[in-house]
Parts: sequence; C-alpha cells; structure tokens
Amino acid sequence: MGGFHISGCLSMLDGSAVELDACRRMGITMFAGEAEGRLDLVLRDAAAGQLAPVYDFLKALPGLEDTPEPLLPARYVQRTLGKSTSFDAGRGCPYQCSFCTIINVQGRKSRSRSPDDVERLVRGNWAQGIHKFFITDDNFGRNKDWEPIFDRLIELREQHAIPLGLMIQVDTLCHKIPNFVEKAKRAGVTRVFIGLEKTLLRRPPATGVSLRSLVTVLVPFATTVRLEGVHPLQGGILRLKHPSLRRPGLKHESSWLFWPRFAAGVVYKHAILAGTIIRLLHWKRAIERDPDARSYIDLALTPVADDDEDMLDLLTKTTGGAASVVHARKVAGRPHAPAMAG
Repeated sequence: MGGFHISGCLSMLDGSAVELDACRRMGITMFAGEAEGRLDLVLRDAAAGQLAPVYDFLKALPGLEDTPEPLLPARYVQRTLGKSTSFDAGRGCPYQCSFCTIINVQGRKSRSRSPDDVERLVRGNWAQGIHKFFITDDNFGRNKDWEPIFDRLIELREQHAIPLGLMIQVDTLCHKIPNFVEKAKRAGVTRVFIGLEKTLLRRPPATGVSLRSLVTVLVPFATTVRLEGVHPLQGGILRLKHPSLRRPGLKHESSWLFWPRFAAGVVYKHAILAGTIIRLLHWKRAIERDPDARSYIDLALTPVADDDEDMLDLLTKTTGGAASVVHARKVAGRPHAPAMAG
C-alpha cells in the first residue's frame, strides 16, 4: 500500500495514525515516497518472500527528467469522462504551508519533466487518439519549467494540429506571472482548479462562460462523494459490481441477496443524481431569465487591484498565504509582507 495517504501519514503524523498499526498487524507492506527507480527493489523482495514492513523513500526524491512517461492504454482511458488522461509535469512546491501534504511528501524543491518528456507523452497518447489531459501538478504556475512546457504544447497544438485540451491547478496569484494566462490559453487550457466556490452559477453569464458546460461539470462534483464515497474524478455513471469480486477475507454473499440490494442502490443513487440535475437546471433557467445576469459582480469577479495582497483574507489570514505573498514580492523586488490578521 502506498500513495499520498501512506506517505502523508508517515511524513506528517506520528507513524501510527489513521490505523497504520492495523495495516502492520495485517502484514501490509507500506511504501512511502515516490516509486521511480525504487519499485524494482520492492518487486524483488516480494518475489523472494522478504517484503519489509515499510519502504521509506520520503527523503530521497528522484528526478523526473528522462523517466518513463505514464501511458494508459486507450481501452482504459475511453472509460473516463471525456476520454481524458493525466500526468504530472512537476512535483514539489517552494512554499512553506505547514498543513500541505505536497511539500511534506514531494518536498520543497521543484522537480519537473522536460519539454521533450512532455512531448513524448502527448504524442504517445495522440497516437492512440487521446488528446485531453489533466496536468496534476498541485500548482502548475509554480512549476519552474511551466513556460518551456507551455511553449512546447503550443507548438504541438498550433504547428502539429494536435487538438490539446488541458486542465490544470493553480493558485490565486498565477495571473501575475508574465505571459502565464496567455500561454495557458494557447496551449489548450480550458479548465482551471483554483479552489473558489461562493455563487458559482451566477458568474458564467457575466463572464461569457457557457452555463450549460458548468452545470455538466458541477453534477459529478456535487454527487460523487456523497453517493460513491470517491473523488469525482474517480466516479462514473454506473458502478460495476459482481458478487464474485468481494475483497479477500470478506464472507461470500449470495446472488439472491446481492443483486436486489445492488439494484435498489442503483435506483436510489440515480434518483439523487436526477434530483441534483433538475435542481441545477432550475437554477440555470432562472439565471438565464434574469435581466441583470450579465451585470452580476462579486469579489471573485472584481478586477485585480495592486493592494489585493494586503486586503484579501486568503492571503492575509494564514501563515501559508502570507508566506506566499512574501515570496511573490521578493521575486518582484518588493520584499515587504502584509500584516497577519489576528
């Protein structure tokens, strides 16, 4: 067992939190850190029947250049919404936010794939008909090589006719990085995670965004965690189950019990899903009929001002936000920070 859950718990907590001791008692081997160049050791130990309880590579962060690019076969990617796949262009973050798993698992040094690596990844997927990607960097705007990577993606899109569609994650200061927004658009970025909610449906008419497209995105994000207990990007329309696929150690369940309960669950979940869609469509129609919809304004739509870093709660009421502003101002040659709110 590995990934961010194990790595984050071993890095940030006391090593016994979140039932890690239960994993040890069950004989589960835990892998902390990144697997590039290390997984062969685990496989050799497994083949020899000599798995260690923990493989801890949290303090030995591998480089990403010239490492094998992640490539899922098209038959799997085609079962995801929008036929999109994902890759990380970089790992690590230079900021010091103590609560963040990124810096505690991936470190504070920015490591990135080269533009050549990214091009090979894109071309490998395009060869099997896939051209939509979620770049999973926690903050792509702070990837030290964001610009040469964008430049290469722009070249692939504009000169080689690969119809790239990208989704990225950024922070609220990325618009101040020269050329970032402009190059993101040219590279094919159509969706951005920033982490802002408030009155989301009111904003599209005021900004020229398709309200229908936003509703389509909001449906899974509003229902998947509640109905399936997984992240929206792991969800789907119909969950596939079979009584023969129960986890090892669980009691076998009769088909006479399994299928009626499964069918009832499907009906219940889709009733909730239908109700959510109807409610969102009702709001959509109400907003579209509002004569003042195009003039709507709120804090998120307010034009950027030079004193935002001194005024916004997001940047003044947490140590991480204040540290982010300090770093940005040092880069810009303005080494003074906003006062922390009490």
